[in-house]
Amino acid sequence: MRTVLEDELSVGMPQSTLIQEDRYLLIMESADGRPLSWLIPICLLPGLWRYFSRSLGPSTEQIGAALQNLHAGTFDGIRPVDTPGCRMANRLNVGSDVQDKLKKDTVRQLESLFEEVRDERLPHVQVHGDPTPHNIFWDIRSGEVNLIDFNLHPSVAAEDLVVFEAGIELMTARLPFGRPSQSEAIVDRFRLSYTTGGVHETVPERTVKILKLAYYVHLLNKYFRHMTPNTSRERVTQHIDRRILKRKIRNLVSLL
Repeated sequence: MRTVLEDELSVGMPQSTLIQEDRYLLIMESADGRPLSWLIPICLLPGLWRYFSRSLGPSTEQIGAALQNLHAGTFDGIRPVDTPGCRMANRLNVGSDVQDKLKKDTVRQLESLFEEVRDERLPHVQVHGDPTPHNIFWDIRSGEVNLIDFNLHPSVAAEDLVVFEAGIELMTARLPFGRPSQSEAIVDRFRLSYTTGGVHETVPERTVKILKLAYYVHLLNKYFRHMTPNTSRERVTQHIDRRILKRKIRNLVSLL
């Protein structure tokens, strides 16, 4: 974090100061606007999408530019995905809880695909780690975007692409009126700016799909193992998400 702040990397973070007392503390000003997790359901409403998409597109490009600045500023070489310390490498496995919920053929295909990318050489950087809609604040009036909750884990740069795109796709799939063409339009604008001057001049499509599979499996495993819903609303959300995740895993495996 000190490197990001001292080098004045433009990463979309609100004005921040890092101080050292008994431990390091990051003091961050308030982010303008509202989280995308609040706003996207409104933007995707029938009749409103055409209006909001005109402003959401340029704002999404800001997110891509912020992450490519972070990755370019923390670039640490081209190395295999399965490098010690790489967080994405830790996700290239199918947990026992998920194995029990998927068909055996699907599990075998997943394991084979994960093995395929372990030795692939990709840019290693410090990633945001969780650029999902609830950590992205958008001011509709100004069009400005802020990113919060930087984890800054060492990983392959493609992890942030995968997490951002998966977050948009999952949010769209949860909505009864959401359409795949809408999430694709948002993702396309993100990629347009991310690949301009970043560590990925082109996105390795097959690899990104396999890493997205690994992220979906990771989320599904969390739902089965760690997350106990406290309310009826949370139970319904988890039930819907589990169905969406299993469907997306099956669809992606069939495409690969």
